[in-house]
Amino acid sequence: MTQSKIKINRPYPMRWKLFLWIAPFFLVTIAITGGFSYFIASKLVLNNVGQAQYNLAKTSLDQFDYIAQDAIDFSNYLFLSMHTQQLLATENDPVVRKDLFSSLSTLMVTRHSMQSVILYTLDPNNHQKPFAINHAGIASAIPFERFANSTLYQQTLEADGKPVWTLMRAHETVFDGDRQTKIVLSKVVKDSNTLVPKGIVLLGFNESKLREQYMKTVGKDNQIYVIDQNGLILSASNQEWQHKNATELPFIDGYEALLHNEKLTHIDNKQWIVSHSSSGLTGWHVLVVQEKQQLLTELKQIQTSTVLIMLACFVVSLIITWIAASLITNPLKKLLRSMRRLQNGDFSQRVDFSGQDEIGRLGEGYNNMVIRIKDLIDEVYAMQLKQRNAELKTLQAQIHPHFLYNTLDMICWTAQQRGQKDISELVYSLSNLFRLSLSEGRDFITLDEELELIRSYLFLQKQRFKDRLHFEIHVPDDALALHVPKLLLQPLIENAVIHGIEPLHEHGFIQVTIQYSNHQLHIEVMDNGVGIQQERLYEINQALLQHSNLHRDQNSSSFFALTNVKERLIIIYGSEILFHITSTEGKGTLVSMTFPISEGGIHCG
Repeated sequence: MTQSKIKINRPYPMRWKLFLWIAPFFLVTIAITGGFSYFIASKLVLNNVGQAQYNLAKTSLDQFDYIAQDAIDFSNYLFLSMHTQQLLATENDPVVRKDLFSSLSTLMVTRHSMQSVILYTLDPNNHQKPFAINHAGIASAIPFERFANSTLYQQTLEADGKPVWTLMRAHETVFDGDRQTKIVLSKVVKDSNTLVPKGIVLLGFNESKLREQYMKTVGKDNQIYVIDQNGLILSASNQEWQHKNATELPFIDGYEALLHNEKLTHIDNKQWIVSHSSSGLTGWHVLVVQEKQQLLTELKQIQTSTVLIMLACFVVSLIITWIAASLITNPLKKLLRSMRRLQNGDFSQRVDFSGQDEIGRLGEGYNNMVIRIKDLIDEVYAMQLKQRNAELKTLQAQIHPHFLYNTLDMICWTAQQRGQKDISELVYSLSNLFRLSLSEGRDFITLDEELELIRSYLFLQKQRFKDRLHFEIHVPDDALALHVPKLLLQPLIENAVIHGIEPLHEHGFIQVTIQYSNHQLHIEVMDNGVGIQQERLYEINQALLQHSNLHRDQNSSSFFALTNVKERLIIIYGSEILFHITSTEGKGTLVSMTFPISEGGIHCG
């Protein structure tokens, strides 16, 4: 069980996975296509062979029909011939026999298939011998008495003038001295005036001559059978079947289908290809037969060719599949190598994927990601440097803080001892300002401590400006315990005093308003100072915008207090902070900022 799981979960490369997924699909598709192609080709071969056999059967039957029609025309000529009528009306007249011989000899010269002609008289009082000729000249035939006892005689009389076809073998022929098997046409010859039967004419055709004619067009693998309307085999390429009944043939289950369907061209058989054609003139049927086994050689060649083509297509499909898989996986392997170098700290990595497909867009996205990661790392590194510099400055400012505090406390105590209350309050405020600014090295202090620092700073400035400076601080009690960055408000207050109130010749006023709601701390510092010119205000906002992206502009050094506050907020709280300055020249300035903060904590993320 464990071994099977290992095999299944084995980490094959994607190229092999694609290859193993697609190759069986190609194999099945090619196999189905090849098998279907072979089936169609073999079916086409069988149909072509069947059609060729039918054409052969039709051609052979046309030859027989031509001979049969000529024989019927010849018999009609005898009926209309004056010499024939005279011969049947007279008894042993040599002149009449000679005239008839002369006229028939001329006709038989042009008919190579017709070998013999016999004319019997039906008049019982006429005892002349039968009139018989062949291509060699005058021939002999059996006496009328013997012929009258034959089945052919009865069939001819019953036909009453219609042609009767039969097969006469050597031992049953009516032609004395001629032992060749013949196909014979027998027909009653009537009196041309009274239409009373006067005689019987027999026209003989050598079966071997007829067989030679159709065998010229028959292939070595074909068998041909000529069958009359009664199912008797008149002629066959294999003479063993001659004079047998068609029902004995191995490829025909029932001969009735041929007798009742003249339009039947093919007979279904698993072992044989049988094509059929029938004559409306004689009622004969011609069958051309070939064993399907004989076609296996040709079909095997088709099968071999099909298999070779299938193998070639499969090999080509494997090559194409491998190339297609490589086109997909090679860029991914290149990307994987680049990612490994990136993991080792090489941020100069780039991949070059041509094209605008998914892989091309993947490479473009990877390159953009590497650039963005490099920028973020640079930004974080720059922030860390700034933070370390700030910590260093704070550390430097903390050198001997107790000495400074103790000295200021001693001056404050001395001033009180001497009754100099104003000096004592100034020194105390300055000492408190220093103590809160340092805050024992802490980066965050409570909002209450930050406001105490502001009050100390404004108290010192108020001693400078006397009645020209007033201030108010509005803050809800639930916000005093919040921790905020140290010296968050002092730079803004100092900026309002120096740039807003100091140039003002009237009474100055600074108001600090703080609101806390939904984990958002909103602070406003408003003064009624000289305000800022619009062009100057635009420059300040641009500088703040640049600082929002953490890029310092060399021209923004005069706005260091504002930009420093915003930069610290961005570093601590991220891009969620809001920092905005509005000012009207001659009326004052409003600085507002909003950032997320949690109760008792620092950042509400």
